[in-house]
Amino acid sequence: MSATKRRLVPEDLYKFVTVSDPQVSPDGEVIAFVRTHIDPESKEPRSHIWLVPAAGGKPVPFTQGPKNDTSPRWSPDGRTLAFVSDRSGDRQIWLIDRHGGEARQLTQMRHGASDPVWSPDGRYIAFTSAVGPDDRRELLTRAKTEADKKEEEKQAKDEARTFTRMRWRSDAGGIRPERWQQIWIVPVPGPGEPMPKPVQVTWGSYDHAGATWSPDGRLIAFSANRTEDESFRIRDIFVTPVPGEDSPAARASVAPPEPGAQQPGEEEAKALAERLRKAAEEAEAAFQPRCVTGGIGVVPAARVSPDGKTLAVIGHQNEYPKATPPKIYLYPVEGG
Repeated sequence: MSATKRRLVPEDLYKFVTVSDPQVSPDGEVIAFVRTHIDPESKEPRSHIWLVPAAGGKPVPFTQGPKNDTSPRWSPDGRTLAFVSDRSGDRQIWLIDRHGGEARQLTQMRHGASDPVWSPDGRYIAFTSAVGPDDRRELLTRAKTEADKKEEEKQAKDEARTFTRMRWRSDAGGIRPERWQQIWIVPVPGPGEPMPKPVQVTWGSYDHAGATWSPDGRLIAFSANRTEDESFRIRDIFVTPVPGEDSPAARASVAPPEPGAQQPGEEEAKALAERLRKAAEEAEAAFQPRCVTGGIGVVPAARVSPDGKTLAVIGHQNEYPKATPPKIYLYPVEGG
């Protein structure tokens, strides 16, 4: 007998469950995905990572709790999942063993971190995190304190602002701060090792996204609109070498402070800030990414062929504004 039809009521939202972002493990046996529902107590969306056998079977929760876990990404050997979580306050990158256990925090970026991408050898993870023109570099790997957050809120309410960007506000996040999304890399530590030092890969007053490693791990491809009109939505694919340990980019970053570590004195802190500032200026001046696509509007990133010679991108030249069907393009990594 069919159920009686009725109108939807607000309480029905608590019954809705969505799944997204499926990620197949390297051995093809397990699929990690994000399950989202509305929490009845907080009345907010709550996302966690679940696992299900690829051959079929009952899905089981892999992460849980009152916070959100998203963006599961398998390590190349399939032993570890990187994911994004706000369990420490802001959204950061975390690691967890495939067979469970306590998750380990990998990043502690001042403005959060997202979009983890493993290097082919599993030694590094690329991610995105914002950097503002007034950010002190020695603070970029220190989580915001409650005092920091209250001061930002106070300034947002009390100070008049001048906006120079066309897209100065978003529906989801409100007023956009004067920060730019940059791509970073961070080494993956072993169990019990301290949180490592992240290194900024991209530089400049542009948003960078869609990091993709070359098979040999020496290059990173990314999408960006590096023109004066940053509001223009057509992006290109660029390629840049991964910064080495002795590069200006590496010298412009510091590791997150260990718990209980003694704070440097005033003079030492000033010297560190000046040293990092100069290294950052040198790194930005040296950053010369090579544009591969040249005018094809890319949506949203590239994929590198197994031999590392070809980039596949989806994009268009905006022939029909807001109605141009995308095409697949192939480009030599070395240009041409």
